[in-house]
Amino acid sequence: MKKFYLFFIILSAAQFCFAQSCFTSRTQQYTFEKGISPAQENAAITACLLKNLHTQDADIFEKTTLSLRKSGNISAASAMMLQVLQTTKNPRMAFSAAAALISIPEQAAYHEDIYFALLTSPLQPDYKKTLAGIILASLESSGEDYIPYLLPALKAQDLVLQSYACAAYTLADPQAQDTCLQQIIRLYTFDKAFAQKAFAATGLKEKALAPALKSALKNPEESLRISAIEWISDIADPKLLEAVLDTTYNIKDILTLSAAANALAANYNITSAALKKALKKDPSTPQATVAVMAYTFIGSAAFDVIEQALKTGNNNEKANALRVISSLAGILAGDASYYPNPALEKQRIRKFIAPAAKAADEAKNPVLKTYADNAVKELYKLLNAPTTK
Repeated sequence: MKKFYLFFIILSAAQFCFAQSCFTSRTQQYTFEKGISPAQENAAITACLLKNLHTQDADIFEKTTLSLRKSGNISAASAMMLQVLQTTKNPRMAFSAAAALISIPEQAAYHEDIYFALLTSPLQPDYKKTLAGIILASLESSGEDYIPYLLPALKAQDLVLQSYACAAYTLADPQAQDTCLQQIIRLYTFDKAFAQKAFAATGLKEKALAPALKSALKNPEESLRISAIEWISDIADPKLLEAVLDTTYNIKDILTLSAAANALAANYNITSAALKKALKKDPSTPQATVAVMAYTFIGSAAFDVIEQALKTGNNNEKANALRVISSLAGILAGDASYYPNPALEKQRIRKFIAPAAKAADEAKNPVLKTYADNAVKELYKLLNAPTTK
């Protein structure tokens, strides 16, 4: 138990290579990049990241740009991306800027600017052609002429560049499906539209995607697992969603667990039975943590399950229900704009004050008492929190 929380604290306190630390935890990073952060938090993190773009450090620039892209806030940095593409001599920064520009929904407005910036760039000619092939493929304009310039990037150490190059290569040569399917899956978390376009170009049917996604769930690479989870969430396949929860048994990284929780919560009409079962797991297990996070995302729509869990004789189930109450109360006491109707959520969660207090008074199990005491503390914090409009 203590080891699990120590592990969680270490992950949450991890620092990222930003000029200014814009995230307080990896969970906050994931919720921001998934586009589900509360409005005020989203605005504050976006402003922080935009400041960090003024750097010559490729690591900082890449990570900052990726966060802005994945969160859907990259349009605010379009002018900076064009400037970097036109002036930088660093291939990694140039690729990050180019990938950002072609991922902007209103990218058509930037076509001429992207071409001009690339043509006048101080990059090496062959690398310019590689970027041109990727950009043209994203615009459905690429042909076989660019394949020789894409081939070296298929084995690039930069996995994002490798994934984009593979997607572009598949669009130029659909027979590349066996070489590039895993990279196309990885691309999904960075650029859904481009990944879907590349998969469609392979000519494979949707049923061929399922085993590839299921295999990716077990891959040791975090970014590939998360991409697979997000793709599964969007296609809402019941068997694959069940696999998402099953594969968290041996996974402890908080970003993968957050992705799994969000996918299961987003498809609650399909996953309700599996999540209810996961509440019975030992609170120290990743599956229980995923269930707690998922119920926190779902909010009051699942309060009937939490209410039933508090009445059970199963200490694990009761403890996990109290964890959900603590987590949700903590969020509602702050910026609760993630929920469609925060006022209603705050009103409904009050029903758990008496059951949580009763659990704290009656608990003989020290672990259960700790969770009950924490739930009571968070609920009273919420009651005393300043009212926000």
